[in-house]
Amino acid sequence: MDRGGKAAGAWRGAAAPARLLRFGLPLLLALGIAAKPPEISPPAPQERAYRVKGVGLSIRPFKDTTYLKFESGVSVSGEGFSLSAGVVELEIASGAFATVEDLKLPEGGLSKEELGRDPGEVAQRMSRELELPQASFNRSAIKRLSASGGVRVTTPEVTLSTDALLSIDGGQSWSTSGRAQLSRSSGSGARAENYSLAADHLLYDTQGKRAAAEGNIEASFKRGGQDPVRLSAEKLELHIEQGRLKVSGGLKASYGQISLVCREMEALLEEATLRADGAKPGEPGPLLTDAQRGLSLQAGEITVDLDDETVEAVGGVKLDDSTRRISLEASRIEGSLKKQTFLLSGKVSAHDSGHDLALTAERISADIAAGSYEASGGPVVRQGESTFTGERITVTQEKVPGQKELRTVVEVHGEQEARIDMDKPPKLPEDPR
Repeated sequence: MDRGGKAAGAWRGAAAPARLLRFGLPLLLALGIAAKPPEISPPAPQERAYRVKGVGLSIRPFKDTTYLKFESGVSVSGEGFSLSAGVVELEIASGAFATVEDLKLPEGGLSKEELGRDPGEVAQRMSRELELPQASFNRSAIKRLSASGGVRVTTPEVTLSTDALLSIDGGQSWSTSGRAQLSRSSGSGARAENYSLAADHLLYDTQGKRAAAEGNIEASFKRGGQDPVRLSAEKLELHIEQGRLKVSGGLKASYGQISLVCREMEALLEEATLRADGAKPGEPGPLLTDAQRGLSLQAGEITVDLDDETVEAVGGVKLDDSTRRISLEASRIEGSLKKQTFLLSGKVSAHDSGHDLALTAERISADIAAGSYEASGGPVVRQGESTFTGERITVTQEKVPGQKELRTVVEVHGEQEARIDMDKPPKLPEDPR
């Protein structure tokens, strides 16, 4: 595309004056766009009008298409939309020009002397007298719209900053080139919502209020006075109004002392819930760690509520407490990271090295902070060299007067059986009396 001269609207070429008169007139016309859907769930077409302003303008007319290039401090504005950039280029169907509004030509036209001069010099003089470049467009004929150089887009929902943007549907959706950042700030107090998203490539749908990002994604989502959820990934799709997020590819997410590593994750930002899954056969599933409490949880699928710090996990569940040397395995688990209480089901096994305990059952309720368990569904409990079975077995830790260490108490309910190895009798606490 030709560059204009330093004066606004400069046109270069042998027939510049005639072309400027022919094609400079329609700059303030009603235009439009033949909508082409974005790659993420196409929205229905919507009419939208824009006003474009810039310091410099160049025009290249062809039989079916006219190219406009606005330069230096360009702004594009419309209802609920504004864009600023160093350069804005438009590719417009030539047949769309229909009417002329508020365009002032030089008084007296061109003299014979001027017609004999260098056409570029004459065009520059005319461009200074024309009230250009400023134009209004709607959506019937713009084939392509691009912006570059410190691009910033603002809508009521988000702010988008990048090096370059391209739209093939009249600003309904934008594709970025170069590192892009999308940010949002809304509400106040407990209902405040702030987030930022940076990626190598980003597609933003202004009508559907969605964003899709790829490549070296770094994002932060914060609600009210809560800690922010921070994440890194390779792919991300965000539904802005719904507050729904889908992330995949080398995902790492963190919230305070809680972190989550997985292949795929979905999140409801308003409800502060994260659901991680997507492990391939033979690969480890999502891994959640709580550094503050020394807990780690791995399973085929993990759901965590960040507000009350509760978790649910299914499929090859394994929970480890590195501080107390406790390991729990099951088909399913639900419970509270904060309280460290969990309900496990489906071929449950528990190993508590700190209390020399091993339990198996169909269901186990565990309070790992207190070292207490309740097992049912064919429970078997081994404590030291002793083995207990029954309909339901509880294990608790009791204080012994005069001693620092707790005593493990096993209670068997229903039909029961106990086997005690007398060659290696369990150590009983001394009677303080």
